[in-house]
Amino acid sequence: MTTFLDEIAKHSAKWSIVITIEGVGDSLGLWRFCAFRPEYAATDPNYFPILMSFPNLAGERVDPLGGGVECGELSFEMLDYDDTLTGLIRSDDSPATVIDQVPEMLETDTTFVVTSSAGFDVDSVLWIGNEAVKVSNIASNIITVDRGYLGTDPQKHNRPGFRSRVFTYPQYLRSRRVRLYLVPSNASSSADEVLAWTGHLDGFAISQDTNVFEFRARSQLKYLDRLIYRANSAGFRCSARRDWLDLENLSPRPVDYHQGFNQFPDVNTGDHVTFARVGDEIVAGPYGATDSRRVSLDLSSASSQRGALSTEISNLENEEHASIVYVADDTNPASSFRFSPDLTLAGGSTPSTNRNSGTWTRSSHFVDILLNILTSSATVDLSGGDGLELVNFESGFANWSSLPRGIGAGIPVALVDVQSFADCKARTPAYTFPGFVLESESLPFMELAEKYFLRLVGAHLTTTDGKIGIILPRSPIAAANSPDFNLDNILSRAEGERHRLPELSISQDMGRVASSIRYRLRGPSGREVTTTITDNDYSDLFGSGGFYAAEDNMITMDAPAAITDPAHVHTALEESAVKKLRRFRRPQWRIDGLKTDLSLWNVSPGSVVKITHPGLLTESGSRGWSGVAAQVIERTPAIDAVDSSLSGSGESHGLHLEWTILGYGPSGKFGRVTPSAVVSSVMSLGATYKAVVQQNRVTKYDGADAGLVANDAGAFTVGDVLELRTPAGETVVGSGTETIESINSNDVELSGDFSGTLAADLVLVFSYHSSATDDQKLDHVYFADSADRDIGSSGDQAWQWGEP
Repeated sequence: MTTFLDEIAKHSAKWSIVITIEGVGDSLGLWRFCAFRPEYAATDPNYFPILMSFPNLAGERVDPLGGGVECGELSFEMLDYDDTLTGLIRSDDSPATVIDQVPEMLETDTTFVVTSSAGFDVDSVLWIGNEAVKVSNIASNIITVDRGYLGTDPQKHNRPGFRSRVFTYPQYLRSRRVRLYLVPSNASSSADEVLAWTGHLDGFAISQDTNVFEFRARSQLKYLDRLIYRANSAGFRCSARRDWLDLENLSPRPVDYHQGFNQFPDVNTGDHVTFARVGDEIVAGPYGATDSRRVSLDLSSASSQRGALSTEISNLENEEHASIVYVADDTNPASSFRFSPDLTLAGGSTPSTNRNSGTWTRSSHFVDILLNILTSSATVDLSGGDGLELVNFESGFANWSSLPRGIGAGIPVALVDVQSFADCKARTPAYTFPGFVLESESLPFMELAEKYFLRLVGAHLTTTDGKIGIILPRSPIAAANSPDFNLDNILSRAEGERHRLPELSISQDMGRVASSIRYRLRGPSGREVTTTITDNDYSDLFGSGGFYAAEDNMITMDAPAAITDPAHVHTALEESAVKKLRRFRRPQWRIDGLKTDLSLWNVSPGSVVKITHPGLLTESGSRGWSGVAAQVIERTPAIDAVDSSLSGSGESHGLHLEWTILGYGPSGKFGRVTPSAVVSSVMSLGATYKAVVQQNRVTKYDGADAGLVANDAGAFTVGDVLELRTPAGETVVGSGTETIESINSNDVELSGDFSGTLAADLVLVFSYHSSATDDQKLDHVYFADSADRDIGSSGDQAWQWGEP
């Protein structure tokens, strides 16, 4: 017997593919469809060998400038043996019974009352909505069940005004979750099955002889195509009267304004304020609903605003169309985008679930805006919508699900990699967009994310392990644990008797060369301004002349949510522009058709990786890449017929990965900004000294930022060599250097007291390059001489790039 990792290492597996469909199974468990049973499942009745062939998996691709990932697709054919599949596609609307109780059935409830339990047996499977449950006991009409059976998720049922129906079969297949597993056919147990892909059924077709079903599924990224702002996107008819604005709903459906449009209170007045766009002007005021079709805004109160976000104030007249909007300006006391942090690590409270109490932080950071929209409720109705409003958050993280019902995308937080968003936010504290306005246009979430944020900052939305996450590529430092594409996992093909060629082709991509970035954004007055950043603006970084001056290409981007002073460039856009120029001002190495084994399966498109290969060309005219930074642009799972020419393939079915990768260039040298900490107090420990340092003088932790270190001391490492500086940055005379012996919370144990000079209010920093350890030099940026670019007398060349 063997394991998944064993077979990858040997490159000799005969793989079995196992597919499951959420909610499809029986009392014995979830059905597992395969082409042939793995050896450990030879007699397992839940394994159905009815897959006609290996599934076809389409690749996922990203734009290196930023944005979403093109959805991968899965198609597979199954034989309808003994009508196994026929029963799955029934769509008649004939429930066996309905839930007959007043209270809701919560996700944790295990008993419920039905109108009739006739025909039900212990161990039978029932379906309520999208959830399957297994009956464990029946007492008259009281049913006890195991929740979330057959791979489904426990959900709320029987919401007020809606009696949930109970079925004895899954009443629909579309959008059910599909999982694809890989396992060596001679593995010892199902524990060796590795989840390789997660998606949702999108449709199916039947062969001409009606015996074969072809199923199609799309990856988890299909969720990002969900429409946002579904509530009242039709807008309002506007009537202006003295100090009041009357809005009549144009939608044919009534609206519960007190639920659907309830906003956070103004932090100064406590009024619940609504923003409305009337013509080109944005106004705000406390609202009062007159009936289910009309709402009035009071423009005379202390909370009212005219010309919000620097929109031009006009004479309010009767308008054919007005709309409710949501603004991200975090300086506005009534701003719409807020999160409630988890403060338990600091001895505080868990996130609030009430807009009128607890801690709520206004934010215009692009990560907070995306999470607000992603996790907030997508439906608005009098019974509570989809149940996500204000409660859709992960333990240990902030609560972002605070937009009104019907405005968000309604993605359950269980499907969101919140940690990846927290990591991204922690690295980008200045990436704020106070000019963002969520208009009433109903559009796909991904379209909005790309238009306002992703391409501007160079980030990607992707999926990993079935969860939606964000990737903000950054140059890997030499010691970083980035995935490494090397001879151990790159496949090669026999060419002649004693020669092998790597499975790849390499070229220089001239199509993306650009020497300037132009942004169209907003000035403080609200008018459009244009900012252009060129490589000549950073001649010390890029050199005074362009590498490829034959064409002076420009990348132009709209930044409607960014507000800047014309005399200063928006911080996030400037940083992003320099990153883009560093990559696109000269041709990039493009590697196509790169084939690897399955050990790199979890590397997502958009990820930054390393390339190590002796045959690739360097810029100095030699050969050999070692840990060269590159970005994955496309990943495609490929299943070929048996191919004995691939290195080590043996009896394999040619199961491998194909990649397209853009290299940063083999001459890159990247580092991180060095840490520092301010001393609060000093204590002698005998042979060593303890310096208690301030917790967050340099770093930041507020319950939402969980990506970087939580305190200043945590940025150092045992063994680091330090110097002592004054608050003005001057070296303390006669202090010398000391080494870190241990770190515990805010306590830094040092090898000495810097010759008696260690004291409160002084600053611990990295020593000069000449005294630092190799690990410190490997990871962190040091100043170089402006004339020869050497660092001190070391002969080491300057770093090209540094970032947090």
